[in-house]
Amino acid sequence: MSHQDDEMKEYQINTVKDIKAFFQSLYDDYDLAFMPDDDFTDYTTGDNQPTFNKEEADYLNDVMTRCFDVADRNDADIYEVASEVQVAEYKKRGIFPEDFGANNG
Repeated sequence: MSHQDDEMKEYQINTVKDIKAFFQSLYDDYDLAFMPDDDFTDYTTGDNQPTFNKEEADYLNDVMTRCFDVADRNDADIYEVASEVQVAEYKKRGIFPEDFGANNG
């Protein structure tokens, strides 16, 4: 499932909004459940083939590094940002109920 035949998107990461858009793109474009600390060379398909070729993985790792830098400069917790995007995505996919995380107390 390497994306060699597809053109890799170019990501501009300058704001927390850009980080969220990149994280959403990982779900939308690559159907990838990810953690910000993971190396993109470690992702594999169901048949244990690399999800990304080396060039793609290196590029995505560089984008993630920029995400960490921008998050730090904006006093944003990258893990909270990732979690926010993940929860919204999982609700959209029906993995989490719509009221997941709501204060029901």
